[in-house]
Amino acid sequence: MTYIVKSSERLRPAASETETKALLYLMNFREDSDEVYYFVVDFFNDLTGMCKMADKMWDVQSKGAKNDRKGTCYSL
Repeated sequence: MTYIVKSSERLRPAASETETKALLYLMNFREDSDEVYYFVVDFFNDLTGMCKMADKMWDVQSKGAKNDRKGTCYSL
């Protein structure tokens, strides 16, 4: 399977800004930010935080929409 990238956050300043804000939010501005140990960014720049044991994850939607969630926490 081959991926062809036609756009990137580097080419879209607004998307790059929202990704940065999402990362800063997850790192510092949640009550449970101190529980986040790993930060995972996938190929499409979606952001997920994981606790040290990887049994709790935070999914941050940072698409720049006005009704974005501020992050959802999932426990495994």
